[in-house]
Amino acid sequence: MGSLIAVIIIVCGVLGSAFSKILADEFKAWRPNIVRRMIGIAASLLSDADRDRYHEEWSAYVEDVPGDLGKLFSASGFVWAAARMSDRRLMALGTKRAMDVSIAATSLLLLFPPMLATALAIKIESPGPVLFAHRRLGKGGKEIFVYKFRSTRLSSEDQSGQVTRIGKLIRRSNIDELPQLINILRGDMSLVGPRPFPAHIANDEAESEIMKARQKVRPGLTGLAQLLPPGRDHFRDSLVSDLFYVAHHSTALDLVIILKTVVAEFFSVRRPELTSTLLAMVALLLPVAIMVGIVALLA
Repeated sequence: MGSLIAVIIIVCGVLGSAFSKILADEFKAWRPNIVRRMIGIAASLLSDADRDRYHEEWSAYVEDVPGDLGKLFSASGFVWAAARMSDRRLMALGTKRAMDVSIAATSLLLLFPPMLATALAIKIESPGPVLFAHRRLGKGGKEIFVYKFRSTRLSSEDQSGQVTRIGKLIRRSNIDELPQLINILRGDMSLVGPRPFPAHIANDEAESEIMKARQKVRPGLTGLAQLLPPGRDHFRDSLVSDLFYVAHHSTALDLVIILKTVVAEFFSVRRPELTSTLLAMVALLLPVAIMVGIVALLA
């Protein structure tokens, strides 16, 4: 009986050793693929701006880790780290969207009188729709329609000629951009981001790649490029500013850009069109004030 047990133990030991060798060989064969997939999963949890950089850095780091188990544990750590980073990114995106919705909704309520006056003035001066929808590219290259107040006569489809008198005022004061607050509420745009461009604006392959990089975030009503002073190569400088924003955007940066935009639009005394802007606001608010006065007298 004892000899039988000894034989069984020896046989089991031999089989277990052989099986362990097979598992070890299979693990060594499959380990690179497993680690590569785990790093890919970790990188997929990151933002588009960080994905390629971290994937390359993590892949290089794993190769320097000794042992197959060490490489596997390192790849597992990258998945955990990416999940933590993704949580922060999602929180930041949620904060940005909440800020977009709250500011856009509040602005629509506060700016309803001048927007109503603008719509009435456009309708009175020339026949046609009050709003004009421009076909543009949004986040991920998705086609969106960006709204503006119509500033030209209906026969001018490209919005480049036959500008009306009201159109000149609202273009100079940027009031024609206010309907894009609706785009922000719909989720097509954000308060801050690269301006939405048409699909055919790229002149060469390099600019086409830059356009794709710009589309990693929602287009914005304002952005870093809109704060640049006029220059000889303003278009190229704008693209560089847009790429910087895509790579470094944050809630703090958005707040700074919004504040600087407000200061540039309404409080900069160096703006040569400031007087025209104030006159435009008065001209647009005057009809509303008259209507309110008439209603008050009749009541």
